[in-house]
Amino acid sequence: MSATTCIRVFAQQPFVCRGQYFLSLTPQNAAFSQMYRVGTTRSGNLVNLETLSTNLTRMVNAMGYRVKDNFIYGVNPFDATLQRVGSDGIAVSLGVPRGIPRNLIYFAGDVTPDGRFLILIGINTGISRLIKVDLDDPEYAVTVIPLQRNVEILDIAFDPYTGQLYGHDALSQRLVIIDPDTGGLNANFRRGNELAQLGALFFDSYGNLFGYGSLNNDSFDKFVRINKTSGDMEVLAIGPRTDGQDGCACPFTLQLNKTVTPDTAYACTEVMYDFIVSNASGATRFNINLRDQLPADLIPLSIVKNPFGGDVRINSNTVEINRMTVPIGIDTIKLAVRIEDGASGNYANQASLSGLPVTLGSSVLSDNPRSFVELDSTILHVLPKDISFFKDSISVCSGEELVYDIQRQGLEYQWFDGENTGSRALPVPGQYQVTVTDACEQFAYEIDVEEVFSSVQILNDNEIEINLGDSFSLTSKYENDDNEVTFQWTGTQDASFTCPQCPNTDVKSLRNEIIKLTMTNSLGCEVSDSVFVRVLRDYVVFAPNIIMANGNTPNDLFYISGNQDISRGKKLLIFDRWGNNIFQSSDFELNNPQGGWDGTFEGTPVEQGVYTWVATIRFINGTERVFAGDLTVVRR
Repeated sequence: MSATTCIRVFAQQPFVCRGQYFLSLTPQNAAFSQMYRVGTTRSGNLVNLETLSTNLTRMVNAMGYRVKDNFIYGVNPFDATLQRVGSDGIAVSLGVPRGIPRNLIYFAGDVTPDGRFLILIGINTGISRLIKVDLDDPEYAVTVIPLQRNVEILDIAFDPYTGQLYGHDALSQRLVIIDPDTGGLNANFRRGNELAQLGALFFDSYGNLFGYGSLNNDSFDKFVRINKTSGDMEVLAIGPRTDGQDGCACPFTLQLNKTVTPDTAYACTEVMYDFIVSNASGATRFNINLRDQLPADLIPLSIVKNPFGGDVRINSNTVEINRMTVPIGIDTIKLAVRIEDGASGNYANQASLSGLPVTLGSSVLSDNPRSFVELDSTILHVLPKDISFFKDSISVCSGEELVYDIQRQGLEYQWFDGENTGSRALPVPGQYQVTVTDACEQFAYEIDVEEVFSSVQILNDNEIEINLGDSFSLTSKYENDDNEVTFQWTGTQDASFTCPQCPNTDVKSLRNEIIKLTMTNSLGCEVSDSVFVRVLRDYVVFAPNIIMANGNTPNDLFYISGNQDISRGKKLLIFDRWGNNIFQSSDFELNNPQGGWDGTFEGTPVEQGVYTWVATIRFINGTERVFAGDLTVVRR
């Protein structure tokens, strides 16, 4: 058995520290873990997992990356067996650390930046302990430190620059900082807006904190960025769902980010490339080389800032800085670049750092930190030279001021009167001269500003009186320097027009209102005129006060009369002298005997005498009026 174990140990291959992230995922109801390197799809919105092992043959959690030997160390969360994992996906059991509490469960772990200790957080019901496993000790001796309060921390990670130990407490739903020597907890972070459980935490080489887990108690498949100051989380990508996970990273290396400002520019202008170098390797690195071969049409001008020294060579479109000294920390090289005349389109490339130790990968390509896609090119968008903004002839609506705007990045302006702005007001009308200069050439422009006159007038009186329900005609005359005009008559929603987009129209209006005519020409210039319409509302109906209920005379029916074009009967009620309702009619036309009363009640002629009627009339403007009167029934 010992010979077999020895073979497995020597078969392990160490990792190369490149700032990469690792995930250990435990399938549902499984007694083993799977190991992956974390990347992203080219779209940047999905987590891509590169498989190191689909079966480590044992469960590995509470992981940390050890820079001393470039292996990942972790434990079985339930039996506390120490595990070591290599880049070949082989896990080796190193036994149970001496003195480790066996009554705790271990999900959270990381290795100290110096590689000496594996720090574990052990939890159980009402119990939380910090465990320091000495990886230099042959028996992996343990120091147990009580935590200041009960927590449920599922993973921890060391900041590669500050050395602070961060964790996420699922009980308080907030980020915490842990003192690995005293067990002290700093929980001065905002409680998350979303309930979260993060089983994996890791830092990159720039000191940015990330996590993998769930938000709002949903599935464990979210890759998030965590603000170290506030504790807020931002979902960056979606990965595979899992019931158990742990993460670690190797931020202890050199990495290179590259940005360009502005990232959208014109030809014959200058941009600034920033090469952001991060050294979290724990030591100053010497004889580091930077090389960047820019795309054609991009000409490097000068190194504006270089905190690392070395020998600078700029040749055509290639920049090299050799034998740089890079101390621990993050700093930036700045390169001024000129965009050639005629350049247009997207220009993408990557720079490289070389001279790194073999354990750090020897060399590294630059990454664009403005996207979540890993190791992607930095892109400069060069807009084609476009002078279409210049117009030598401009038409302006009568009475309007012209603000002429030709302000563009990288251009200088000289107006006829000495002003040098790209946007200014020009009196109307007139002719104006401006000289425009860019890094390539100079242009002289003359601008002719013309005033377009237009007017419209309604020919009717300013105030028009009509009776309710009547239609009337409106006519207009107009002037415009061209014939491309449109018309629009407007009023209240009750106003109706026979031709609302004609210069002349017939109108029916049901209430007092302003009728407006707006004319618009091809430049968008608008002119208008209006009239006030006063609607005379004569709410009058007529009813007889006597009927001869004989059944053989013209006056033997009672009904309501009036202007049936503007009114309609809603209800008619007849009452006898004791107040009994003896007749009722609804929704009837005026002037129509069919909606009236014939002097009977339930088919029997009523007695001669005086009766009372009440009628509700609705008019076309929505008004209702109640009319009432007496009615005498006479029989012979």
